[in-house]
Amino acid sequence: MITKAYFIDTIHTSIVLILFLIIGSTNTLAQGSWDIGYIPRAYLSPELIGKEVRIDFKTSATDAINDEVNVLAVRKLLSIEDTISLVLSGEKAQFKESWKLYVDHGVLVEQTLEKVGNVEYERAYIREMYLVSIDEATLTLEVMVYKRSGKCKVSITVNIADVKGLLVRI
Repeated sequence: MITKAYFIDTIHTSIVLILFLIIGSTNTLAQGSWDIGYIPRAYLSPELIGKEVRIDFKTSATDAINDEVNVLAVRKLLSIEDTISLVLSGEKAQFKESWKLYVDHGVLVEQTLEKVGNVEYERAYIREMYLVSIDEATLTLEVMVYKRSGKCKVSITVNIADVKGLLVRI
């Protein structure tokens, strides 16, 4: 026969176990992620060819980084969203950096270039960029342009003089 004390002990043990599971799973679900590394222009190399990147454009001609960048400093570097002119399929357009960085979360796939002056029906974003070639003056990239009408792959060339650095997946 089950005694009252045994029943109460079982209830207490069950409550403790349930609380332990709730607290343990809450902590696990609250973990953020960060997969963004930063490479200053001075450290660009052919080893990056074929990798997915995002470009951090210069704010001005004097905007430069000469040292390696600590992962913790990336958030500060990306606090300014610069604007640049790009030629896509023969058409010149202004794009603004759109950095999505949160308190505990920052991933490369969420970083985009957004067309400036977007009207809802002609919104355009550049989400994926793959480095195709690099030389002393230019970077050539294959990019995916997303519009309401669909997406298309386009090749663009960027002057290295306009680049402060590249974001890469670490």
